[in-house]
Parts: sequence; structure tokens; C-alpha cells
Amino acid sequence: MAITDLIFNTIVNLLNQTGYVGVFLLMVMESATLPVPSEVVLPLAGYLVSQRLLEFWSTVAVATVGSLVGTMVDFGIGYYLGRRAVLRYDSARSGWRRLRNGSRPMGRVLFYWRGLCRCSGR
Repeated sequence: MAITDLIFNTIVNLLNQTGYVGVFLLMVMESATLPVPSEVVLPLAGYLVSQRLLEFWSTVAVATVGSLVGTMVDFGIGYYLGRRAVLRYDSARSGWRRLRNGSRPMGRVLFYWRGLCRCSGR
């Protein structure tokens, strides 16, 4: 069994055991800037919907509310602790500051490249 099969089966079994609560908690963690990608959670929740283990609209509602709660957690951290406390723990900030000057020309190149690809039909 490949490692991807192991990860897939583990997450599916976890979501299968916890159901809507698992979808909610994983979406809260995803929206609260924790390293849980919704690109993994939602397709697996959709897989459980296709297996008729979860109901579609309930899953959509739970995932949406979980995402909203996670966003409110992030907002609360920024609101109550302040900008200085949030920026103190932002490790990517110094890296973005160094890349800021070089990112504008690259953004322009990508913008024009996108236009060329669209015009060529690719």
C-alpha cells in the first residue's frame, strides 16, 4: 500500500468516525490558519457524501459554519491581541519584505503570460 493510500484511508476513517463534527473541526482549523488544507478535507467529505455516509446539504452547512468560526477565531486573535502581537509571530513577514521588490516585475510577466495563454487557446 502506498503512503497516499494510507493517508487517504486514515482521513476517510477519521471523518467516517467523527462525521459532521470532524468536518466542522477540520474546517475551523483550516480557516484559523492551521496547516489543514480544505483541498483535502472537502473532497474527502464529498467522498463520504457519495458513499451516502453523510448528507450533502448538511455537509455544506457544517463546512461553511466551520470556516466562518475559524475566520472569527483569527479575527478575535487579531482584535484582542493587536497587530503587534500578530506580526511578532508572523514568520513569513520578513521573507515577503525581501521579495517585495522582485515580485512586481514577476507579477507583470505572469499577467501578460496569462493573456498570451488565453489568446492561444491553451
